[in-house]
Amino acid sequence: MARLRTGIEITAGQIHAAQVRLTPAGWSLRASATMSRSQSGEAIDADEATALESLLFRKGFQRTLCVVNAPESALRAATLPLPPPTSGAPIGQLARMEFARHHKIDAGQFELSYWPLPGTGPGVQVMALGCDVAPTDQRVAALESAGLCVAGVDDAARALGRVVSRCPWTSGVRVGARLDPWGAMIVVLHDGVMLYTRRPVGLALRDPSDASVASSIHSLANEIDACVSFARHRCRSHAPATIGLFGLLGRHTMAREILERRYGRSLAIATTPDGTPFDVEYGAAIGLALLEDAA
Repeated sequence: MARLRTGIEITAGQIHAAQVRLTPAGWSLRASATMSRSQSGEAIDADEATALESLLFRKGFQRTLCVVNAPESALRAATLPLPPPTSGAPIGQLARMEFARHHKIDAGQFELSYWPLPGTGPGVQVMALGCDVAPTDQRVAALESAGLCVAGVDDAARALGRVVSRCPWTSGVRVGARLDPWGAMIVVLHDGVMLYTRRPVGLALRDPSDASVASSIHSLANEIDACVSFARHRCRSHAPATIGLFGLLGRHTMAREILERRYGRSLAIATTPDGTPFDVEYGAAIGLALLEDAA
């Protein structure tokens, strides 16, 4: 039986919302909407949340559970060594303690998620993602004050990786690259496992001039190449990589032409599991809606 869920991604300049229909076979995009921000920064207040709720109503969104991205400043990541699951050790407690020690923060100020990375050896390496509670609760409270029901919170990068992992591509190494006026994001997966996320500082599509766009795209491509090299080293694999473009990058004709000349057939179109293309501006919002463990 199909279920509906809405993903809401709040960025510095815009809010993207996507409502997806979830089925055992995959997902499809039911509705989408974009709203320009009325204020700068990561915080959203009750007035802006009310305007968003009104927009979703006008755009035909059904009232359902929502998943929102955490403020970027609230997120921290680390690669942690942990005992194997068969050791009997309290792995969750150890992960929290090690994460707090790594970042020199209080163990009670964040929520923690982690997953195993590919590798061999007696122990296990995990990618851990911590989210500070206070700024995230403020964002959730603002949305709920407007009548939206927030059932989950996630990192926008991990959400984008979730969409990349469900595209019907054949390669083991997958890259999702995003470039917008507010910044850039790269996610790298191997066999469906998120290996690496990167937000290159200072890289954005703000200046529409050809020279500026070309410079930004070549810088992004260098970042992509470095991420692919990392993934192959990490997994001891030389499998070909498939690269999908998201955000404004995926809709920018000149940017796509530059990357097509560089990557050729390695560049792929992002689609739903059944092969239907979708608006890549909503990649992260869709990935938020696909969060499996939302209440």
